[in-house]
Amino acid sequence: MDLFKGIAPLNGEVVRSEVKDHSSVRISGTVELTKGNLTQRYNFWADSYASRYKGYYECSDWDWEVEYEKLTIGEIPVDNIYDFKKGLRANGLTSLADSFEIDEDTIKDAVFKSIDEMKRVSTFFGKGMKCFNALPQDEKHKICVDFVIEHFDTIGDSAKRQFGIEYDAETQTAPSLEQLTEYRSKL
Repeated sequence: MDLFKGIAPLNGEVVRSEVKDHSSVRISGTVELTKGNLTQRYNFWADSYASRYKGYYECSDWDWEVEYEKLTIGEIPVDNIYDFKKGLRANGLTSLADSFEIDEDTIKDAVFKSIDEMKRVSTFFGKGMKCFNALPQDEKHKICVDFVIEHFDTIGDSAKRQFGIEYDAETQTAPSLEQLTEYRSKL
């Protein structure tokens, strides 16, 4: 049997069809946080794009870094916070050293609030759009359930199964619209 029978060099015109456009905005900025006498600046960046959830945009590939040259305790600039805390610990002041930290959840909240308040974000996505990433987990969950209910007839079964609702695993049938609606009413 000749496997290559019927394969010929391609000829003809290239035709383009079914084009979708996607766009994202690269966002960056600086936020300053103060905890007691500690003032620290954070540079942040993120790629943002319109979310499938109506009224929201999302950020991906986001992160932040400490702007070390802008770190102060009161009026005193601190060159290296890690060495400063190490010195405190070495002298028996561990709890004081540990207090000179701003937890990651606080930084994350500040970054996403800053992004939400950026004029360019509202210019690109429209006024009133909110950052999905900035929402509390329970609010995100409700929005996801609402989305699946709203698009029930066009969304895949895997999206319908993601909420842990009992369904017929033997037939791989996803939860019904009624089951999802009842589940949502309990959130």
